[in-house]
Amino acid sequence: MNTTKILLITIALLNCALSERISVPLKLNSNQQLYLTANVGNSGQCQVDFLLSINTCNSSIQKSAKQLEQCGVEFVGLNPYFKGLNYQSQIQLGNSLQKLNLTAPNGNKSQFYGESVLCLGFQRFDFELNTLLQLYQTQQISDQKFFISLNNIANSQEVQVIGQIDFGVPDASVTSSKFVNIKNVFNIISYDALSKDYFIYGGVKVPTQTTLYFNLDSPFSGIPNSTFQKLLGIFMQQGINYELDSEVNTLYIKSIEKLQDIQIQLVQSDNNVFSLTLKPTEYTRKIADDRFQLLIYPVFSEKSFYLGYTALQSYYIGFDLKTQSVSIAQRNNNQA
Repeated sequence: MNTTKILLITIALLNCALSERISVPLKLNSNQQLYLTANVGNSGQCQVDFLLSINTCNSSIQKSAKQLEQCGVEFVGLNPYFKGLNYQSQIQLGNSLQKLNLTAPNGNKSQFYGESVLCLGFQRFDFELNTLLQLYQTQQISDQKFFISLNNIANSQEVQVIGQIDFGVPDASVTSSKFVNIKNVFNIISYDALSKDYFIYGGVKVPTQTTLYFNLDSPFSGIPNSTFQKLLGIFMQQGINYELDSEVNTLYIKSIEKLQDIQIQLVQSDNNVFSLTLKPTEYTRKIADDRFQLLIYPVFSEKSFYLGYTALQSYYIGFDLKTQSVSIAQRNNNQA
């Protein structure tokens, strides 16, 4: 075999390796937060539950120096910016073994003390440890992208697998439709999308903000208080009985039979409109006393409008770190 053929085969193999998707199951913890479980350490003897963050973040692990030493994690230096110690470790993500850097916060004086987190958000400074960027820079994935797919989580239990995160390239089995690229507003803090200045509830246009944020930390979606009050007015007109606990800004409904879809009008990169639809079962949840809690609450900042992860159950959402943009595809029915 001549040198040219060997070179072509080598390039092809490298391209295949770079295109490999890293897929990891997602679960919910007792605080209704999305997380993934990874084996950490040279022999993978330590199991850690990592939350996912797409906001201001730094990849971190909440273990003491002694615990990390027992896990076989290597100390690589101080992180004075976040008041912690940086470590490098073998981490098993799904079926893939990766070497990643993490910060162990030094007590509660650290900004990221409290929970182990994989940072997938924007990197503003070189000292911020970003897991997605590390996977790309070490050629574990070919694109600075990750994709989220969630099942119907209405009756999900703790530690039950409720979806997956795909690093690098999307899972073709999740969707048979093309991804639609959504215009962003180039926010420097978090992934956002441009929307029309209203959403549609039951055929009625409800005015709201034009910048929509995505929140993987919570099942709740937040809308400006003025928008929330207009929505309550529509509920009253439609004969929907509700109870509002003003102390915690939580709304309860006896039945969701009269509730209708919410359609958020996102602006595509080609200026067409993508209608992201939330079914009543996706913006409510049944609680212990046979009532339903609305997973939408008022935010007392007229510029706040964001979607919690429960609003994404019908879609396959892609986040692109390089372009700081979002893409959306409809999920296959057999994936719900």
